[in-house]
Formats: sequence, C-alpha cells, structure tokens
Amino acid sequence: MIAGHGTCALEVLEDLPDADVFVVGVGGGGLIAGIAVAVAGKRPGARVIGVEPTGANAMRRALDAGAPVPLERVATIADGLAAPVAGTIPLDICRRLVADVVVVDDSVIAEGMRFLASRARLLAEPAGAAATGALLAGAVRVRPGERVVSIVSGGNVDLRAALANVYPGHEFRLRPFLRYRSWVGGDRDGNPNVTPDVTWQTLLAHKELILRHYLERVQDLRRDLTQSVRLVPISEELRASLAADAHEIRLNPRQQERYACEPYSRKLLYIQERLTAALAHLEVIADFRAEGPAFAARPPAYESSPQFL
Repeated sequence: MIAGHGTCALEVLEDLPDADVFVVGVGGGGLIAGIAVAVAGKRPGARVIGVEPTGANAMRRALDAGAPVPLERVATIADGLAAPVAGTIPLDICRRLVADVVVVDDSVIAEGMRFLASRARLLAEPAGAAATGALLAGAVRVRPGERVVSIVSGGNVDLRAALANVYPGHEFRLRPFLRYRSWVGGDRDGNPNVTPDVTWQTLLAHKELILRHYLERVQDLRRDLTQSVRLVPISEELRASLAADAHEIRLNPRQQERYACEPYSRKLLYIQERLTAALAHLEVIADFRAEGPAFAARPPAYESSPQFL
C-alpha cells in the first residue's frame, strides 16, 4: 500500500521535477510514507511535511513519543485522517524522511475546502483539503521561491456536509446527481442478436445471481445470530412470524431440535428455505422457457420481492 501511494509523488515529479515541498494530509501514515520514500529517491532535496487534525493527531503524538500511541478519542471533520493510531512502518519512514508533521484545527481544514471549491473548482473532502488549509493558515512554513505541492487526495465526500463546512449558515437543496440502475439487453434497436429471448435469459441470470447472494448472506447470519430465548427475549411480531413460517415450511426433526431455542437462527432457516425454493422455481422457468400463471411461484418460495422484504 505504501509503495502504491508513492506513485502519487512520482506522477507529480514527472510534471514538476523541481518541486521543493510536498504537503500531505496524514491519517495512519500510509500516504505520506509512500510519498516520502518516492521523494527521497527522486528529489532528495525536497521536504515532505504532514498535516493532521487536532482531534486526530496520531502521527504527531507517535513521533513525539517514539512509538505509536492509540488515541483515546478521535474527533474531526476529516474522516479520511481519523486514524486512531499511527502505523508502525509509516512511523519509521516518517521519522527518517518527513521534515515535520503539523497539527491544525478543523476550521483550518474547512477553509482549505472553501478555497479549493471557490478558487480551484475542486470539491475535496476534508482530508484532501487539510494540506491546502495548513498552507493558507501559515501552519506550514514555506521559504521564498520554493515550489510547493499540496496533495489533494480522497473522494469520499458527502456533498451536503461539504457545502455546510464550506458555507456555514447556508442551506442547500440538493437533488441526487447520480442514480444506479440495471441496464440489460444491449443495442435492442439495432443488434439482431439481442432478441427478446436473450433479454429474458439475462433477467433470469440477474435473478439467480441475487438469490444466490441472499442465500450466502443468510447462511452467514445464521452462524452469528445464535441467541437463545433463555437469554434474549423476542418480540411478539417474531413469534407470530415463526408460527406462520412453521405452518408453511416443515423442518426435519434434527432442525427442529437444533433450533428449538434459537428463534433468530430458526427464522433465518425459514428464509433460507424460501430462497432455496425460489431458486428452484427459477430453474423450472428456465427449463420450460415460459412464465405466466401456470408457472407462478408456489409456497414456500417467495412470490415477489416485497414478500421477501
């Protein structure tokens, strides 16, 4: 991971081979460690300086103590820099190759976000704006004539939260700018190979994929949710649901004995049986290549997604 992060500095040095200072946000230390190693190899005279939030200063504390120091509390707007402890290997690299690690308040980071949004047209997350904020606030000392690189990294930004940080006191009504949908069938209007049958088979493949995915997750949950009614009370709704399931699904004697006192595991077993029946029904449809009332799902299979939910 550290070596991968180093490619960031290599790309910068391709465009700006005479860079003098690299300012980098610091969380666990992987990014700055990789950049420091790359800079030391390609531009030995350049300085690398880290920036941490006051509420998540794990690397600064580790450098001062000579070893990683777990933070008792992490509190910062920069989620990407909110590591509870500095990494051991990054700490060793920072001790040898990083000139300094400075600590700044969240207000400084927010100002970095505001500057990047208004001047550079970059909507950076707080972690990515920390280096710029530190430069603007004078927390990083730059010598006259030095060429400075501010690393703007990360893409995990909540647009509403980011705007609130950059423009406090303002309210924004935001419409979703990206929606996920499933598109199948290819070039239906011009490709003679994409027939209705191909589209139908594609939809069946999607159904099979999601059913198998649900089965895997349900089986995982059954291994975790093994609480007994002797220790954990259950709701009346769950009792009623189990009774309805028992009316439709007959468990074998071993299953009945095994899960007699584990209502959550028993409920998940019923769900598993219904999903398995739905998958078998899907295979019947695929074999007969037909749908309609005669081929409708029968209990205990789920007949629709709302029934499953």
